[in-house]
Amino acid sequence: MIVRTSIVAVSLAICAVAHSQVLYSQLPVPVGEGGPFSESDGQQLADTMVPIANGVAELARFWGSAISMGDPYNVGNQFQFTLTTWDRDGSGNPNNILNQATLIATITAETGPNGIGDMVYQYDTAYGGLGPALTSGGQYMYSVWESDPNTPVNQWRWHNGIGPGDYASHRFGGGGWAQETGDRGDLGFELRAVPEPASLLALSTGFVVILKRRRRKAWTGKSPASLL
Repeated sequence: MIVRTSIVAVSLAICAVAHSQVLYSQLPVPVGEGGPFSESDGQQLADTMVPIANGVAELARFWGSAISMGDPYNVGNQFQFTLTTWDRDGSGNPNNILNQATLIATITAETGPNGIGDMVYQYDTAYGGLGPALTSGGQYMYSVWESDPNTPVNQWRWHNGIGPGDYASHRFGGGGWAQETGDRGDLGFELRAVPEPASLLALSTGFVVILKRRRRKAWTGKSPASLL
């Protein structure tokens, strides 16, 4: 029974990831210099985000590198980041903080070096129920800030993202926000939602039904002698 329960639990976890819904996706630019989008000198960045679906973000993925350090890290290394979702003010800059969570993100892949030779890492983290509730078509800003106490804040660089060619905002030392355009306008990140509890229950029920049908079929095909 313990083994069967574990199988169901693992299967549900796989189903949750497989059925996760993309709320917003801005994939990283292949190669790309990545230079403008750095946290050097205490710069904080926030990128425009218009979700394509309603949902509570549970899974976050983003891409970045270590400034002028080549490839110092490995898949599996973990770092602390602060992820912030803002609404926009009348000028299109970050306004009120709608959601903020400090999480541990894991390097899950190396996507190749950027234009200046630094490895671009793919980071993944789960909000653990603390993610922002997003509305399709809503106007948001999103920020990823390295806040790991064991590494210099100015070491991490947020990599460029592909389109839609809007803009990002930046500020220094907690000061006022200013907009960036052109090749500084997009950053690589993705947010996904996982199925709601009711959906997970439906997946669970369906999986259990399949198991029962298979067991019934297996027992039906056995002769009385084989059951002794």
